[in-house]
Amino acid sequence: MTNDNSIASRLIERRVMLGWSQNELAKQSEVAPAQISRYESGKSKPSTQVIGRLANAMYVPFEWLAYGDTTRFENVKNESGEMLYSIGMSADIVDMIDKEALRLNVDPGELTRAVLILGYEIYKNKK
Repeated sequence: MTNDNSIASRLIERRVMLGWSQNELAKQSEVAPAQISRYESGKSKPSTQVIGRLANAMYVPFEWLAYGDTTRFENVKNESGEMLYSIGMSADIVDMIDKEALRLNVDPGELTRAVLILGYEIYKNKK
């Protein structure tokens, strides 16, 4: 399924959902703030490389940001008000999570979420 709205509107939509200013998006993606403004106003279109950096910074698939492809992702909050994130993981990590989730009899998504939260807490406490 494809959503035919523009890159500009998807960029604004996701940035606002994340609660980020244009400057914060610029910082996270290492794209100049003036360029972010041009992309959002539709005055300029980002290159494929820049779309990739923006997508990674905003935790969305390249296909969604570039083409509006909602096959693997939709920019919505779930019933609990949580945002969806797209994070690329290698097959061996996915297999490890699936096996451990099966062993623990828990949902792989919930295990992934718990591991990410734990990892974040460890990271935060190291600072």
